Amino acid sequence: MKYQPFFEVVEKPLYFGTLPGWQSEPLIALVGEAVRRNRSIEHTAYVLATAHHETGRFKFTHELGKGSGRDYGQKLLIMRGQYVRYYGRSYVQLTWLANYARMSIRLSMDLGREIDLVNNPDLAVMPEIASAIIWEGMIGGMFTGKNLADYVNGDRVDYVKARKIVNGNDKAKKIAGYAEQFETALRALNIMKGVAA
Repeated sequence: MKYQPFFEVVEKPLYFGTLPGWQSEPLIALVGEAVRRNRSIEHTAYVLATAHHETGRFKFTHELGKGSGRDYGQKLLIMRGQYVRYYGRSYVQLTWLANYARMSIRLSMDLGREIDLVNNPDLAVMPEIASAIIWEGMIGGMFTGKNLADYVNGDRVDYVKARKIVNGNDKAKKIAGYAEQFETALRALNIMKGVAA
């Protein structure tokens, strides 16, 4: 698939006029996962906006500070001599052992192979896995109990309130603006339908 029309729309306003591979590869992975899941333009735009924001334009797929000073950032013994910290990783900052375990089960079922995030939490930053994590969590309401269909459906598209899917109202308007940019870019690709279609 040729992504140049998409990149041309987002490169200047969202990426300061340049889009190197370390930023374009996650975008391609996220759009590819959207196509695999047959998701709408609007769902995809909001997932892209969330990932863009949560990672600081895909610069940080590991939480800054690696959970230092937070309960979920404590080292846990998972086997003799092997300690792991379940700090924020991925495009949506997955935290806590229980969430890594739940996501391992969901992704293993969805992708048809074992995805062990408990013993290998750094798998969560691989583009294919990170893309599946954010999609699974935002479709299934795994982060806050709210999901994409609550705010983006055939009746309405509310990118501002959609922030509740991941993190309350934190930076909701800013992320909604990103979603609008990504929606325009996705329409330039002409590979998926809108929610009203």
